[in-house]
Amino acid sequence: MGEPFDTYGMVFFVGGLLLVLLGLTFVIEGGGPAVPWLLAAGGLALVTFVLYERRARSPLIDLRLFALRIFTFGNASLFLNALARGALMFLMTFSFQGLRGASPLTAGLLMLPLTISMMVVGPISGRLSDRLGSRELSSGGLLVTAVALAMLARIPLAGPYLPIACALLLAGIGNGLFNSPNTSAVMGAVPPDRRGVAASTRTLLFNAGQLFSLALSFTILSTTMGGGHLSGFLAGMSANGAAKGSAAFSHGLGEAFTLSTILSLVAAVLSALRGKAAPARST
Repeated sequence: MGEPFDTYGMVFFVGGLLLVLLGLTFVIEGGGPAVPWLLAAGGLALVTFVLYERRARSPLIDLRLFALRIFTFGNASLFLNALARGALMFLMTFSFQGLRGASPLTAGLLMLPLTISMMVVGPISGRLSDRLGSRELSSGGLLVTAVALAMLARIPLAGPYLPIACALLLAGIGNGLFNSPNTSAVMGAVPPDRRGVAASTRTLLFNAGQLFSLALSFTILSTTMGGGHLSGFLAGMSANGAAKGSAAFSHGLGEAFTLSTILSLVAAVLSALRGKAAPARST
């Protein structure tokens, strides 16, 4: 209580994110001379944030926590998982509407295998982690997610729904297996008096991964289709451009899901390398 607010840290972090996301937005819109400057300025702001946080009296992110192996590797796998699958629901919803002609309501219903499997598996994995080990379940969940994303990268998304439903089901199972055990291990590795800071750090990294997942996915789609064609496709193209737009959109989705597969595999490796959980001690 009574600690000063880390104003400079907040400015550097939020400013860096905004500049990078703005640069990616310009890429989606077709690029421009400002893009490299925005990305460079955003990267510099984020580097400055890290350097400042090491010396701040009351840092926004307590970098000392990253000396804990489980905390570092667990949060790294969390960030990469969010980066890999954060845009999945948006991309598949647009896919169902753009490639299959589904209404928004139908597109939402077609996503049920993902949401239901995640809701069912999540609580179960939390209980199993005490017996089987959080590292094994978390790493295995990320591998299942990688398989699901690889399937979505190869499956014709305008084709039969059953293979798509199986991939979404696996994605939900993978995320359900990962989340609870990983959270338990990361928070359990932190001294009790630092768990509030640890929880906020975890949330910040997760939200940042989700944001960049959307930006990265739509950047890939825009470079594949062109910003104008992407906007037209999402808004509903004319019959003359529908076939060409659908093919380009499908190709872009395949590339986005391929990158997501790679990110999930890297996340699984980091999760497996974090070591076994050990009781945390107060500082």
